[in-house]
Amino acid sequence: MKIHSHFLTKNTGEPLFLKAETAWGALHKLQLPDFERLLDARKSLGFNAIHLQIVDREIGGSANFHGEEPFHNDDFSRPLEPYWRYADQFVEAITSREMIPVLATQWWGPGGWLPFLTPQNCTDFGRFLGERYAHLHDVLWIHAGDRSPYGGEQILARNLARALQNVAPNGLHTVHNGHEQPSAFWYHDDSDWLGINAAYTYDYAYKQVLAERGRSESPVYLIETGYEAEASGGRTDEAVYSPFYLRRQAWGAFLAGASGHAIGHHQIWQFKDDWMGALEAPGARSMQFLHELADELAWPTMKSDHENRIVRNSPRFGSKWYVSAAIGEDFFAAYLPQIQDLQLDGASVPFRDGFWLRAENGERTGARFDGEIVKAPRGWNGDAVLILR
Repeated sequence: MKIHSHFLTKNTGEPLFLKAETAWGALHKLQLPDFERLLDARKSLGFNAIHLQIVDREIGGSANFHGEEPFHNDDFSRPLEPYWRYADQFVEAITSREMIPVLATQWWGPGGWLPFLTPQNCTDFGRFLGERYAHLHDVLWIHAGDRSPYGGEQILARNLARALQNVAPNGLHTVHNGHEQPSAFWYHDDSDWLGINAAYTYDYAYKQVLAERGRSESPVYLIETGYEAEASGGRTDEAVYSPFYLRRQAWGAFLAGASGHAIGHHQIWQFKDDWMGALEAPGARSMQFLHELADELAWPTMKSDHENRIVRNSPRFGSKWYVSAAIGEDFFAAYLPQIQDLQLDGASVPFRDGFWLRAENGERTGARFDGEIVKAPRGWNGDAVLILR
């Protein structure tokens, strides 16, 4: 995995769009066979990356499933081998399926590790991780974790990341700040190690992704947004984050120029008692259709139509029903939160034929652009995607 301008590539040079599930607490709540069941279920839907807290205090304490602690007396300079042998098995389970481990090195959020960290033990821990996982050629390291460095704690993330990178230069790095604050908000002078700018928002994802794409050429990755079936806490007009919310966030980020996205479910990221039932949740299942199109389209060539120079009848930017759209070298794509006839600028869109796709279930039907308008299919409602080629 490498960075090429504003997007990621595989080591072969082929563009790579990260499609991640957030399995944050798996190492601490699951036995390995259950984790492998999760991996197989997500790989079948086109997911190619898995978020995992390599050490945790947020979800049921710091010990792994077998009660083994990661450190002696919570000292990051003194790792305990039994814990890390178990962690190795989880990382190997990911990579053996040709999926990418996205590993959170600490967690600063509520109940997290911040009170135990010093510049020196972060340096020591970064060196330890680098030596242990230097063999990984495709890995994304997440630093901090659901908290911004309001007290000047950037030195902790910097020391860890730089020490890790010095030993294991093949990995990529990002930072997970508090919500509404992407990585580059606090770490804008850290280009020596910060390769991926992580967006984190409960607002419309396309807004933050577009803003960060304008900030720099670094790839932007939607690292977190609302979790399916989780209470929204009043952050949106939905009481609970719905499958529609997940799709709107994911498609909006994709068409705004993100290089990947992560989604999750309330039951899965914490591995509650009924988490296996959530493997078939409709939000995650509907992601397979985005994943399939990301594999079909030359998405790194996309330019966002956020100024509505192409789409003539979109609701206003920043609204729930805003039509996210982009044009690439050989296609035009739009996500409509509510399907409608779409009026386009004929001089800007040279493509006349294509298809409509139901974002919920992947059903496709033909589409024709007459130079002014693309008619919506009769009888369709809900959110949909239009592709012209």
